[in-house]
Amino acid sequence: MAVGFKGRYQRQINTIQKHRLKQQSVTNNTVSGRTQMPTASVLTTSIPYSTGWSLTVDGRRTKTQIVNKGFVGAKIPAGQHKIKLQYHTPGLRLGAVISFIDLLILLTGIIWQSRTWRHKQSNL
Repeated sequence: MAVGFKGRYQRQINTIQKHRLKQQSVTNNTVSGRTQMPTASVLTTSIPYSTGWSLTVDGRRTKTQIVNKGFVGAKIPAGQHKIKLQYHTPGLRLGAVISFIDLLILLTGIIWQSRTWRHKQSNL
């Protein structure tokens, strides 16, 4: 059975879309654009939530939150704003530092082993 909405649903969608992100730019790790809100509202996206997402509103860091049970969102004040969402892989920097330290340990071990082997060979 189908229930008609008499255009109400489409009017609501049109109202919501009037306040969407405009001048939108999407790159590998960044979504940015401008928005004009008559009242404070919640930015909702279809981007799955992860702690790696950070948001700036007019260049000021703003806390993200989970919206619609799993997507990135945030509270946005009324007015015109420049929005920028960026993704940074959690733990990437720490992983790079640990890998660099491990590489140094490995190279130190190889150099030490090489010198020990040469010293043993020269004593024979």
